[in-house]
Amino acid sequence: MAAMSKAEYLQRYMTGGDEKEKEKKKKKRSKTVPSGGKGMKIVDDDVDWKRFVPVEMDGKVEEEEEAPVVAEVVDERPKAVRLLEEFRNSMRWKLLSANSSTVTKNKPTEHSPIRRKSRWSSEVVSADSSAPQEQNSRAAGLLSSEVRQKEKEENRRRERADKVLEAESQQAETVVRDKSGKKKVIDQEQEEDKEKAEKAEKYAQWGKGLAQGRMQQYNMEEALKESQKPLARHIDDEDLDKMLREQEREGDPMAGLLRKKKEKENQKMGIKERPKYKGPAPPPNRYNIQPGYRWDGVDRSNGFEKRLYSRMADKKATQEIAYKWSVENM
Repeated sequence: MAAMSKAEYLQRYMTGGDEKEKEKKKKKRSKTVPSGGKGMKIVDDDVDWKRFVPVEMDGKVEEEEEAPVVAEVVDERPKAVRLLEEFRNSMRWKLLSANSSTVTKNKPTEHSPIRRKSRWSSEVVSADSSAPQEQNSRAAGLLSSEVRQKEKEENRRRERADKVLEAESQQAETVVRDKSGKKKVIDQEQEEDKEKAEKAEKYAQWGKGLAQGRMQQYNMEEALKESQKPLARHIDDEDLDKMLREQEREGDPMAGLLRKKKEKENQKMGIKERPKYKGPAPPPNRYNIQPGYRWDGVDRSNGFEKRLYSRMADKKATQEIAYKWSVENM
């Protein structure tokens, strides 16, 4: 092989070879071998029936072959889901978006102001439903002066009624309901609770005793009054002197005079005193209750108070005797 120059070498490997050689190779490959017979072709191969199918049907045949063969389709979904899907697929089901175009087409260009409605009304009033008749008649030019005046009066009457309802709703009381939905009257419940509290307080006072309750109240007032006084008490204390003077002592010759004087003072002040028992000393009792002023001196009890006091006296006497016996040899 003769030596190639640098320019020939670059031309050979940069251009990819000679074009004439490529054309010769292509021509050689495209040549077909002529068959030995005349008008007859022998093919030693299995005949594929897809070759005889048209080009358009070729894809469909392949899809049919690839698709699985299903004997029966069983819908195992619940009945409610199947009915819902059937209803939606039917022509009776219409979406809002489908009718939105018709609504916008039929909508008038001029918008009337929204009519004021009551606070408690559940009706939804649209912007163009307030006066459809007025718009139609105005557009047609069939509105007379009398009809126009009647419509104005009707609108004014509605506005006045709405204003009255609005004012009433602003001044209305709040309605409170329980779990069942019944109305709860707050004022009535408060009054009932107040009455129950007063009744409970009254029964509590009766359980303690009326006289004991009055005495407790008096002692509380006196304790509060004494707490406001200075700690040191002198002989010229007015309250102490008055308390000592009002006490009745046995064998006091001036007790009757003081009693009459006190009765006169009470009469002047309008205080009525009930008559008291003035007979011989009654038998003692646990609560130091005096008999009525008409008592005849006969003890009609079952003797419990008498036995109680005799028992207390015996116990006290036994304690004194035991004490004296314990200190006898000292």
